Amino acid sequence: MISPSFKRNRSIHYFTLIFSVILICLFCLSCKSDSSNVKQSKEPVFFRVCNLDSLWGFLDETEKEVVPCQYEWVGIFSEGLAAVKNSNNLWGFIDKTGKEVIKFIYSEVSSFVYGYAIVANSNGLYGVIDRTGEEIIPCHYKHIAYNRVVSNE
Repeated sequence: MISPSFKRNRSIHYFTLIFSVILICLFCLSCKSDSSNVKQSKEPVFFRVCNLDSLWGFLDETEKEVVPCQYEWVGIFSEGLAAVKNSNNLWGFIDKTGKEVIKFIYSEVSSFVYGYAIVANSNGLYGVIDRTGEEIIPCHYKHIAYNRVVSNE
């Protein structure tokens, strides 16, 4: 025989469970973004492509060649610039029109993060440049890595 207090506790348990599920559903619905409020990016989309000669370049979403396939390798665009490797195995940076912005003088590069890229010279020593190619930290170091400080602000 089931006692009345057990039935009452079971009813409270079901009520709590159903109430919790409803709250979760309402929370999830409120988190869904209304697509009419989402701003559409006017930033062009570029795709890295490799041709039959194993050279890399960029196409836009209409398949228009934005940067000809002339590089040994291309990185992604970051902060408006892409790292590209030329036929001499040297790295430099181009903008979204394909214009050389930073000369091909580096043996290794990273993408730009917060306006800076880590680069290595022909001696394998690392430094940091800004988006204009100016050396912020000269290539004197065995290794350099980003160290991002997270703020609670």
